[in-house]
Amino acid sequence: MVLSEMGKTAEAYWYEIPNQFPFVKLESFVVMPNHIHGIIVINKPIER
Repeated sequence: MVLSEMGKTAEAYWYEIPNQFPFVKLESFVVMPNHIHGIIVINKPIER
């Protein structure tokens, strides 16, 4: 699929997630016409 400017923005923000949350690992994702689907693995110990 050829991404629109909004799709490119969504993709760029997807790749920024680990920079904001270092305990997050990104798996596969796909940009749809009006939303995205993605798998995010959160590996953060529970603070007690």
